[in-house]
Amino acid sequence: MHETIKEGSAIIRIKKAKKISKEMEVFYNPIMNLNRDIAILLLQQLPPMHLCDPLAASGVRSIRFAKELKYKSIAINDINKKAVKSIKNNLKFNKLNNKKKLKIYNDDANLFLLNSKGFDYIAIDKLFYCDFYAIERFGKTRLGTLLHFAKQGQNRPLMQEIIELTKSRVENLVKEVKAEAVGYIPPTIKRHLQIMKVLQQGYNLPLPHINLLKVTGAIPVPQKSLSKLEDRISNAKASIVVKDTRRFGNILLIDDAVGSGATINETAVKLKQKGLAKKISGLAITGSFKGFDVIQEV
Repeated sequence: MHETIKEGSAIIRIKKAKKISKEMEVFYNPIMNLNRDIAILLLQQLPPMHLCDPLAASGVRSIRFAKELKYKSIAINDINKKAVKSIKNNLKFNKLNNKKKLKIYNDDANLFLLNSKGFDYIAIDKLFYCDFYAIERFGKTRLGTLLHFAKQGQNRPLMQEIIELTKSRVENLVKEVKAEAVGYIPPTIKRHLQIMKVLQQGYNLPLPHINLLKVTGAIPVPQKSLSKLEDRISNAKASIVVKDTRRFGNILLIDDAVGSGATINETAVKLKQKGLAKKISGLAITGSFKGFDVIQEV
C-alpha cells in the first residue's frame, strides 16, 4: 500500500511504512522538512545553479528544487534501484519531464560526486590538509602516526608535538583565507583529554570562536564507525548544532581528520543556512589520500 505525502510544492507517493527507518523500501524523513525549507529559502536568494541531490531517496528534495527554484540543472542520484524507480514515478506525478535539466543517476554517492564535473551548491568553499593521514603502499604519514597515537593513547605530549608541527601553517592559512572567525569541529566520543580542545588552546587564534555542539543519543555514533557515505552525512546532519548568531564574512573550520568530508561539510551547510558566513574554509590536520575515503582508525 502506498501513501501520498505533500511537502512544500511537491507531492510524492511512497510505500507506506509502520515507522521511519532505514528498513523502508524508499526512505523519506519528515523531520528533514525544515532542513529542506531552509535550503530552498537560501537558494531562492541566489542565481540559478547546477544543483545536485546525491542521496535522493524519495526525490522530495529534488522535486521541491525543481518546483520552487530557478535552476540550471538538477542531478538526482541514489544507489537504491527502487529509489530511482520511485524518483522517476514521482517526477511524472509532479509533471516534471524536462530530461535536459533533470537527470537521474543510479550510483554510489561518493563515486557519483567524484566522477561529476562539479556542482554549484557545495557548502564548504575550500578544504585544506596539513598532510594526508596515510599514503597507499607507504602507510601513515608522520602527522597521521602522531594523530593516531595521540588520540588513542590520550597522549598530551604527542598532541603538543602536532601543534608545534602545524601551528605556523594554521596561522598562515588564517591570513590566506582572511578568516574572521574560527570553529573547531566538536568530538563525538567523550574522553578525559579531547584533542580538539588541546588544539584550540595550543593554536590560541585571536579570533571569535563559533559555538559548535555535537548532540548525541544514549549511544553516540562516531563517524568512523559508519562505512557508507550516506550514513555519515545523515549522522552529521543529526548531530551537529550551531549555537551562535554572530555573522562573519569568512569562517575557518578546523578538524583533526577529514575522511568522507561529511561532518565538516554539514557544519558548513548549517552555518550558511543560518546566514552566519558568506564563505567557509575547512582545515584538517590530516585528510584522506584517496579522496574523501573513510578513516576508521581515528
